[in-house]
Amino acid sequence: MNNHGATILVVDDELEIVRVLRRNLVAHGYTVLVAKSGEEAMSVIWHQRPDLLLLDLLLPGMSGLEVCRQVREVSNLSLIHISEPTRQAEI
Repeated sequence: MNNHGATILVVDDELEIVRVLRRNLVAHGYTVLVAKSGEEAMSVIWHQRPDLLLLDLLLPGMSGLEVCRQVREVSNLSLIHISEPTRQAEI
């Protein structure tokens, strides 16, 4: 399946979550980029221009919430929040 070159940025510091998402998205024809922190995500967003952002809100350094704020200031990049339910209570 070809998704017309769609690129998805997965932002999460949990390696197992990243591994599962990457494997499944690649199997469906997407190009997958990965960032493990908010700062790294912002760099990838500006340099690689992904089509979709899958974002954990609880990240080391810059939070996912701050990533959302900064992205929304300059872009309408599609964004899906992927935090684990047990971790959401910490926000």
